[in-house]
Amino acid sequence: MDCWNSGNRFRAPPERLHPTRCSGRLRENRRMSGSAHLASGSKVPGHPPYPPLRTAHWRGLDIIGRGANRVCTRNPESPLTLLKFELPDDQRPPARGRLRLARWWARHFPRSGENHTELAACRYLRRRWGIEVQRHFSLCERIQATPWGDALVCRAVFDDDGQLARSVFACLQAPPQAGEGLVDALCAAVDDLEQWLLQRCIPLFDLNAGNLVVVHETNGLRLVCVDAKSVLRGKEIIPVSYWSKSLLRRKIRRRAQRLRQRIRASLATPGPLAEPASGH
Repeated sequence: MDCWNSGNRFRAPPERLHPTRCSGRLRENRRMSGSAHLASGSKVPGHPPYPPLRTAHWRGLDIIGRGANRVCTRNPESPLTLLKFELPDDQRPPARGRLRLARWWARHFPRSGENHTELAACRYLRRRWGIEVQRHFSLCERIQATPWGDALVCRAVFDDDGQLARSVFACLQAPPQAGEGLVDALCAAVDDLEQWLLQRCIPLFDLNAGNLVVVHETNGLRLVCVDAKSVLRGKEIIPVSYWSKSLLRRKIRRRAQRLRQRIRASLATPGPLAEPASGH
């Protein structure tokens, strides 16, 4: 889910702020980077457009971001968490084939929906690797009934200045002439995440610019995944990449290389980037 592309931000309580500060160059690049297009449709060739939400609010809640099938909002009851809601069918792109069947199945068996899948993935990560997964994953807490519908409660990821961490996609909105240092730092952060996943054989295959947020640290950047669904459920009809460690590692390397290519291509691409297709 592309849930962190917005420029909408709020401050964390002082006790939760990260104590470090990024370098002046990276901070300048971050200020120059634009926000993503949340309410507009997807611009990825061959990807169905997202039906527009037409507003910065969803059922009265402030939108942080949206994907093809879900919307992420602030939690009015807690500034340290966010809420993810599964969108009704009229607010999703048209579906065919396996995707249409998956939506039908989720309507009739809610525990197969995306929120329950992500919650199960986060519980699996915590059970298997403990607290260390919080370095690269924003974990979910529970499914909660709210006045706006059932929501997945997720921990918010804050940057070193106390604001919500921005997605890789949002960071790449910086003008090419100002973004060279940022692009190199982002590629180094992808390298770090790739090696971390390979060492633990964690099948995070959905490595796209909308699902990863950027945290500034004294020694560089750190990427945090805000959509862990692909750890348990991918797009393969026969999920052989989950069964074979060698295939798993090869797929992670391919996905990481694709992300690095997208980041580097942003320097040579004038104007805004196409919004990443996410929320499979």
